[in-house]
Amino acid sequence: MNNKLFWAVSFLILLLGLFLRLFATKDHHYYFTVDEGNDAVNIREIIERKQVQFNGPVTEIEGVYTGPLWYYFVGIGYLITKGDPFGAPLMVILLNLFLTFVLMVVIKRYVGQVMSLVVGASMQFFWDFFKTSLYGFNPFPLVALAFFLIFFLIQFLRGKKKYYLFGSFIIILGFNTEIAGTVAFFLFFALIGLWGIHKKIFNLKYYLLCNLLIIFLALTPILHQFGKQFFLHSSLPKPSVGSGNKVFMGSNFDAIISNFIDLTLSTAFPLNKFFATFFVGIIFLTYITIGYKNSFVSKFIKLTTILFFVSLAFFASNKGWRDWHTVYLAPLIFVSFILIISSLPKALKLSFLTVLIVSNIVYFSASYNYYLNLQNDNGLLSNKLRSLDWIYTHNEGNGFNAYTYTNTFFDYTYQYLFWWYGKGKYGFVPCEYANYPLSHKELYIPGYLYYSKPTLGCDKIRFVIIKSDTNGEKNKDWIITFRKYNTLIDRTEFNGIKIEKYYVKEGSPTDLCIWRNVC
Repeated sequence: MNNKLFWAVSFLILLLGLFLRLFATKDHHYYFTVDEGNDAVNIREIIERKQVQFNGPVTEIEGVYTGPLWYYFVGIGYLITKGDPFGAPLMVILLNLFLTFVLMVVIKRYVGQVMSLVVGASMQFFWDFFKTSLYGFNPFPLVALAFFLIFFLIQFLRGKKKYYLFGSFIIILGFNTEIAGTVAFFLFFALIGLWGIHKKIFNLKYYLLCNLLIIFLALTPILHQFGKQFFLHSSLPKPSVGSGNKVFMGSNFDAIISNFIDLTLSTAFPLNKFFATFFVGIIFLTYITIGYKNSFVSKFIKLTTILFFVSLAFFASNKGWRDWHTVYLAPLIFVSFILIISSLPKALKLSFLTVLIVSNIVYFSASYNYYLNLQNDNGLLSNKLRSLDWIYTHNEGNGFNAYTYTNTFFDYTYQYLFWWYGKGKYGFVPCEYANYPLSHKELYIPGYLYYSKPTLGCDKIRFVIIKSDTNGEKNKDWIITFRKYNTLIDRTEFNGIKIEKYYVKEGSPTDLCIWRNVC
């Protein structure tokens, strides 16, 4: 295959990947939940008020945050889309397509053109990779960072010590997206560095320089936050609300081993677990028996295997694991399987590749079709915008107050959407929009007063957006008091979101009297 044809096919693969992602997310058909809403209100501060952000998204541990670079990365998308939340998935889509391009270039150089195109094309139909482009979630860049880290470490193991330094910057970027997964990266990185010392690729001084760089630039602020929480609570910090576990209170070996095995099997053959076990067994037996002369393939598979077991050991040692912490593993395993199969005799190669790729295409098609037809989910942005349209078209030409009753307690999503969508389309924001009447928004919405204008008259109408049966354990009963002083006029429900419209009852006390006892 000549170079022109290769690049033409590569371009078509990237174009296909872009089309599949844009089609799936068109008309705001993607998730915009509390995490993405929190991102949005902080990115808004950077763009609208030119505020510098020193913390990124909150982690599973209360009071501990990632670095801020995720906000600046996604903020580029928000600038491109002029505030549309699609800016976040847009940047993740572009990152994953860039990863596909780099992956094809690297495999073309070290393995061959045909396998490069096979990997690039099949990745577009690998669901565990594709779904990391469906919304803007901060752990998703770990996929690209994991591949880049392994590429750098392959060069390092070939005796080029500067690539270990390059790898340290990948780790630093990781701590600006998702901390738990990046800790696994860091342990893996440090372990490979020790092997480099043993093989005399570099000396201890260079090793310490690279790792101390990570500690000072990325880990020190995180450890400072962790320390504050430790001394504040006189114990190990508890996970944030809704996390469901005490992260450091015990190990989780059985569950993690089971999940990692399932992940490996479903990557090879997602349609049937029994056949997947048989298929993976043959692949591993082949790899162990034959081995590989191709240095790149050998190092890629070995490094992926080491990262797999380092991740397993780290997450098994605590109870904080969530599937997004190891979102990088499935794509790495998938590419590893293709590279293992690439070195088999031709007949076996074609048969094994067919089983691997076709089974994943079938699974992808079913998952893609399910996602396209997904409607009854209150996490979808399209449903949230529909709820705002209903509110604004039932306001009788007047201003109103709007409250969100949600189990996440904080209503970050509607804090952003009333300002961006409501003001943009209808010309004003509610007089008060919060997670309960007279909420202390200064505690969770940066610069909230800046986003509180313009409004209309607000004497009469109130709306409540109900997304769950509770508004947090400590504040779940405010809606009972609210209904006591307001008369229900109208209601609607669609796709998991209930909206109730109220008039303030004549003779009711003021909000200050009801909610703050200032009468």
